[in-house]
Amino acid sequence: MRKTSILLLIATLIFGSISYGEGFKEESIYGLISEKGTLETLQVVNAIHGLTYDYGDYDEINNLTSLEKLIIDATKITIPVNEDLFYYQGVVSTPKLPWDFEFTYSLDGTPTSLKALAGASGNLKIIIKIKPGSDEFKDFYDSYALQVGLKFSNDLVKEIKAKGATIVEAGGNKQVAFTVLPGQGANLEVEAIVKDFEMDPITINGIKMVFDMTFDPSELTNELVALKDGISDLDDGAEELLNGISKISAGLSEYTGGMNRFKSGIYQLKNSGRELSNGFTEMVQGLNSLKEQGQILIQGVQAMESNAFSQIDDELKSMGLTLPALNRENYKAILGQNEALKPIEIQLEQTLALTQGLGQYIMGVGQVASGAGEISTGLDSYVEGIAVLAESSYVLYESASELNQAMVDIKSGMTEYRKGTETFKAETSTMDVTLEAKVDDLLSSFTGDVSETRSFTSAKNEDVASVQFFFRTQAIAKEKMPIVVEDVVKTTFWQRIKNLFNW
Repeated sequence: MRKTSILLLIATLIFGSISYGEGFKEESIYGLISEKGTLETLQVVNAIHGLTYDYGDYDEINNLTSLEKLIIDATKITIPVNEDLFYYQGVVSTPKLPWDFEFTYSLDGTPTSLKALAGASGNLKIIIKIKPGSDEFKDFYDSYALQVGLKFSNDLVKEIKAKGATIVEAGGNKQVAFTVLPGQGANLEVEAIVKDFEMDPITINGIKMVFDMTFDPSELTNELVALKDGISDLDDGAEELLNGISKISAGLSEYTGGMNRFKSGIYQLKNSGRELSNGFTEMVQGLNSLKEQGQILIQGVQAMESNAFSQIDDELKSMGLTLPALNRENYKAILGQNEALKPIEIQLEQTLALTQGLGQYIMGVGQVASGAGEISTGLDSYVEGIAVLAESSYVLYESASELNQAMVDIKSGMTEYRKGTETFKAETSTMDVTLEAKVDDLLSSFTGDVSETRSFTSAKNEDVASVQFFFRTQAIAKEKMPIVVEDVVKTTFWQRIKNLFNW
């Protein structure tokens, strides 16, 4: 990973010729992270392009470009005027960072130290937690992305698991890379099976994440507007449907009430029909009895008529009149010849009228009795029909009641559904605007902060082109025999640059 850091610095040197006006600076911050995640040392390499002064609260500064001693007044550093591109190093002994790091290591489920991991074998688990650091640098936390890198030898490590990471093969090693977006913490986990374990330092690099990304959310919002209109139509349809169901429910309620009244009326008619049938039955019985008594009365009337004719015949004989025997057919012809016999004729007519009337009355009673019998039979059928109708009306009423209750339940359910569509409509009425805002927020998390880059070392520094962070942990290595290296008296510029990475 040191080669990567050197290449990044070389890239800074190459692109340092870009013009930012009269002058600008670039800051590269290097930090060594302890086993637990605390920052042990912090060094800042400042690349000064055409500036006369720079600012920073350093405990120590070193000229990386020449042997000239730098002039420092409190936090103000004077840059040699003969240098268009000047590098110097600043050391901070009590650093603050935009992030807080926490590292934990465990082997076979037991927490362990880096020293104990060197040469160990088993199931390794590394957890890296990243949280917001100092509030002073919150803008860095919100606008800088972090890349966390781990490198494992294929000879020592297998079955690597790292959720959310990119794992690639690189020259006999597995490179595991996590990306933590601006303003987002992380809880990164790496698991693997290791043997005779060693590992290069874990690196964490931070850069300001700015993409020139344009996105027109209208394609999404146009669909959402159509969806929102559809939801509005759904709510309107639900309202109309609820109104229709309410009307049907009211009609069914009235229908059920009417069926109840109809049922009650039919049952009353059934009871009154039964009473009427019973009355007719009694009347028929009375008429039949009267008819039977009428036959006896007719016989008496006929005897009375016969006696009347016999008495008249006897009276006529006593008067010395020799006349044929009188009867119903000849009495008018015989008596009508003699005016003196007219009263007798009238008397017979009255007697015959009485007997004829009684006969017609008895006949009428018989006819009435016969007709009443037929009516009574019809009433029985009528009462039976009414009874069937009463039972049917009860079934109809029960069915209407069930249907009415079902419609009440449907209305209740539809009322709740309508409330749901109203709520749905209200909650989605601004979803196109909300989505657009969410898209903007989401894009901002990827595009980063497009505001002007500010200095990490001092608020007095202006014209800052870039600020980059490079952190690493200690390597995990087995103890080796020390190698004696002769002291180098003189170092070139590039050797000084390389020495920065030999922390």
